[in-house]
Amino acid sequence: MPVEHIGGCQVPAELPSHRDEANMPDEPLDAVVENGAEGEEAVAALPAEESVSAGEDHHTATNPGASWREIRDNPWLLLSVLFFVTGALGLHWLWQSKAFSTRSKILLSFAVLAWTALLIGTCALVVMWSYGRIVESLG
Repeated sequence: MPVEHIGGCQVPAELPSHRDEANMPDEPLDAVVENGAEGEEAVAALPAEESVSAGEDHHTATNPGASWREIRDNPWLLLSVLFFVTGALGLHWLWQSKAFSTRSKILLSFAVLAWTALLIGTCALVVMWSYGRIVESLG
């Protein structure tokens, strides 16, 4: 395959037009890129003990989204995130969660929307009160 040199890197002259899914591995590859003597890069496989942290579950190590699924499927943790962190912006997590029935999701959606509206309204009242105090003290 012809190779071009662009910015000190070797790049294939012709890139394939499609990915060959049949030859793609199921597991992510662990590798380290090291500089050679003349600036050439060499790729070496990581030892098994370095690729997965000590004490870390293999599923969690190869799938970083597992922790988000755990939050989403834990009802008390999801409720805390909805009411104290994300508000209405976290409703998609509620609907993706397997921890609640459809009826509970509908009721919780209205509760989260009402809570978010109450917080925004309270902030708006504080801003208007502060603005009035500032204008009063200036003029």
